[in-house]
Amino acid sequence: MAMRRILIDHAEARMTLKRGGQRRREGLSAVDAAAPGSDTSPIDTIALNEALEELAATCPRQAEVVNLRFFAGLNDADIAEMLAVSDKTVRRDWACARLWLFDRIKN
Repeated sequence: MAMRRILIDHAEARMTLKRGGQRRREGLSAVDAAAPGSDTSPIDTIALNEALEELAATCPRQAEVVNLRFFAGLNDADIAEMLAVSDKTVRRDWACARLWLFDRIKN
């Protein structure tokens, strides 16, 4: 959660008029992988945060998997142990969450 907050704060700081006032897109390859054939398509960090909050309201475990994997850098086995689920469940949650987030962010 701390890394997520740091990224969001950084993105918000870049948007202020003092720093130019324009949203700048940040490349987040772990979420970009949700788009087949999209290796370099950048996404907006603030949009990612908003989409994660929306995901957490509907699928809290999937949102937690994204937080632990994307922001904390944990692997499937570590996440599975923390959430008391199988590795396969973590992989399935990650795949579903990536696709859902990509769809929300691109629109």
